[in-house]
Amino acid sequence: MRFAAFVDGPNLMGSFRNLGLNIDDYQSFYNFVMKRAVVEWNKCVVGECETTTLVWRVFWYQIGSIDELRFDNPAFEESLRRNFERDAELKHSFVSAAQRENHPDPEEGAWGMCLSEGKEWYEKKRADLRKMNQFNRAVRNNTRFVDIIECGHWKLDILRKNLHEKGIDTSLAVDLATMTDSYDVAVVLSGDADMLPSINHAKKHKGKQIGIVELKNDDDSRGQQSSARLRNHADFVVSIGKTELLGEGICAERQY
Repeated sequence: MRFAAFVDGPNLMGSFRNLGLNIDDYQSFYNFVMKRAVVEWNKCVVGECETTTLVWRVFWYQIGSIDELRFDNPAFEESLRRNFERDAELKHSFVSAAQRENHPDPEEGAWGMCLSEGKEWYEKKRADLRKMNQFNRAVRNNTRFVDIIECGHWKLDILRKNLHEKGIDTSLAVDLATMTDSYDVAVVLSGDADMLPSINHAKKHKGKQIGIVELKNDDDSRGQQSSARLRNHADFVVSIGKTELLGEGICAERQY
């Protein structure tokens, strides 16, 4: 029986953070998840508990790129300045900060502070992405049956220091729907309800079974990783508690 896991990487990492967990051995983690998925599949779909020959592969979707910003381009800085002037709330907060520092020209000081913070934040995000790429290479070198797809992109709002993740949910959903010749059962680790059309396509038109994985605190009635809509459309749900992961030695408590 061919099982494939489709994993929203940022969503998975967010779940680990929410649970206060660190993990180093992803091969063991995914092996545990897939074995649990087989158990739940047997109970909920097959209707009995039996030994199933398991062939599995993980498709793990991660961030791979970031906006390339040219702060040395005067036109780019002018564009940022115009946006800064239009954002009354943002400008007011920096003008107030410049006044507290007794800047001789609060408006110019405000813009300088905003631009400086934006540049610093951008360089930090670039460093974060480099670390993620290094992590991805290490996983590829040290795990079997795990494919990392670097399809996600960080779209940045430099002035507000916000980022938006693009591409992961779309790529995951498309692959789930189009790679049905590669699996019999799909195990989904995602909280994005936009995947429902792909899930329904795989189920209704290709005859596949779909399981949803939830990582949760032991006192939660359901995990935060999956939405209620995904649960309602799945053939089975794999709920994995924090204590289980700690007990298996797969994860460790995060040190703050």
